[in-house]
Amino acid sequence: MRDELVSVVIPTYNRAYCIAESVGSVLRQTHDNLEVVVVDDGSTDNTREVLESLGDERVRYVRQQNAGACAARNHGVDVARGHLVAFHDSDDVWLEHKLERQLTSLGRSGADFCLCQMRTLREEADGVRTLVHVVPNDLLTGADLTTSTILEKNFLSTQMLMGHREVFLEERFDVRMPRLQDWDLGIRLFERFSCTYVQEILVEQIIRSDSLSSDSRKYVVALELIEEKNVAYLHEHKRVHAQMLSNAAKSLATSLPKESQRLFLRSFRIDHNPLSLAHAAHVQAMSLVPACMR
Repeated sequence: MRDELVSVVIPTYNRAYCIAESVGSVLRQTHDNLEVVVVDDGSTDNTREVLESLGDERVRYVRQQNAGACAARNHGVDVARGHLVAFHDSDDVWLEHKLERQLTSLGRSGADFCLCQMRTLREEADGVRTLVHVVPNDLLTGADLTTSTILEKNFLSTQMLMGHREVFLEERFDVRMPRLQDWDLGIRLFERFSCTYVQEILVEQIIRSDSLSSDSRKYVVALELIEEKNVAYLHEHKRVHAQMLSNAAKSLATSLPKESQRLFLRSFRIDHNPLSLAHAAHVQAMSLVPACMR
């Protein structure tokens, strides 16, 4: 498997200012038998010119009419030439051993797809990047990667994924998802396929002001879709459902306190965990405190 061609699919939209860093981190991989399939989702900037300036024949530029990142990723899988596919984002960075480590893990395990760890960095206006968190955290091992675990808490991002192309042809990105498309896909992957895990940080996710990840209201819409798509499983696993809502509520506590409180209360009604009530009360109290006093 060390000699396998890997197709790296990167959706992009008006990211000419940062895509060279992202693609460059792929081209510098220690496993260099790869193609970079950049699917331009109707950009109006000079993305194509930036990519051409890299002067690397392994970069393939594919343009489509604007249809969203999920459609772009699906398109990239469709035109990929490799039997293995990895996903990347046009504003993030890979560490140089990313493909090598995941290829080794896939070869040894015989699994259908592979995950690695990722650290999230927030980029300030002055360009300084500060650590936000690492996912999955170090307490989570490969044995913990189950459907229930990933439903409880979203710890999967597309940049962490590599797998056999057939996997991503069978389970597609859902174009209805305004956010959390990686979580949605991950749930379905764990239900159908085998996973191997490299417990090593191999990806850096950069959160900027224009990042899709910054839109909390889209998060709420996407969460409702995930609940609808997994209603039967969540009905049978009430503790998992309650924990999922509680974790979602925590992530929205600052940006959407009223929605956070609502989710905590829903979690309590399902599982009657007093901590959910306490969290809801805390969010309510903090929402009444002026921002300058927090």
